[in-house]
Amino acid sequence: MTTWAEQVRRGAPGGSLSGVWKKGLVHLGMRLRLWATVGVIVGLVVMAEIWGWRNFWRVVERAWPEGQRPPEVEQAIQDNQWLFYMVLGATLILATVVALGVTQFLIRPVRKLERGVRRFAEGDLQHRIEVDTGDEIERLADVFNEMADRIQTKQRELEEAAIRDQLTGLFNRRQLMEALEGEVARSQRSSEPFAVAILDIDHFKTYNDRNGHLLGDECLQLLAKILQASTRRADTVARYGGEEFVVVLPGVGQGGALEAAERIRQGVQGFQFQGEEGQPGRDVTVSIGVALFGPDGRTVDALLQAADRRLYAAKGAGRNRVVDADAPA
Repeated sequence: MTTWAEQVRRGAPGGSLSGVWKKGLVHLGMRLRLWATVGVIVGLVVMAEIWGWRNFWRVVERAWPEGQRPPEVEQAIQDNQWLFYMVLGATLILATVVALGVTQFLIRPVRKLERGVRRFAEGDLQHRIEVDTGDEIERLADVFNEMADRIQTKQRELEEAAIRDQLTGLFNRRQLMEALEGEVARSQRSSEPFAVAILDIDHFKTYNDRNGHLLGDECLQLLAKILQASTRRADTVARYGGEEFVVVLPGVGQGGALEAAERIRQGVQGFQFQGEEGQPGRDVTVSIGVALFGPDGRTVDALLQAADRRLYAAKGAGRNRVVDADAPA
């Protein structure tokens, strides 16, 4: 079933054929009211002119009945008839122009409101309607703008929620893959380096079993904050799944990637986690595998496989360390 929000995004005028008819009837009604107003104004002016001419004619008939009028009176009557027609024509033209101007002045804010709503419905969520009429139309525009602000805010929240991990607030796997694809494309164009680091919490199952899932979740949340504090604004930090995290380091070569990974490892080891005294070595630590675009692969899959392979090498070498190269065969 199509929701109202989907109808707004698609610009549907009601979501069905009946909506199209309703919209057409609204337009027709507005035009009929416009021309009805013009007709009323022009009609009133014509009636006033005719009423004035009839009164003048009655005065003439009383003073000079037909057949008893001097030639100069007959000539004056004929001149006044032509004058009446000229004044009537000029009045009709003037009244029509004035009536059209007045009705356009009244209906212009309505049309502006309609255009604004249509732009918003077609996807321009930044658009706002500015109407300065001091009446109900201005109030209606203000209400629409308030609604548009709420819709835009909600859309931002939904867009942000769609790319964030619910527990840690880091980017989720979907957003990570988009970031990696973007970095691969950029580096292929510019030949600039970038690195990928995959890290995993050492003995996290032991920590979870000893301390419970609530402290386990808290450990993941604290680790996410350490990662954010240990990386640059340009870096992408994401939860890859479970206790695994990925950091994308744009513009970084082997030396910079190793330095960044070591900074993360030391930051985690130096942080005091609740319940870590039960861990081997009495610390929560991480193992990290690092891969470089180019030497270790030129696709997303190749880079992740290389970094993951080195992560497991770090685990096998005793954990709590960084591995940035494959062991010699």
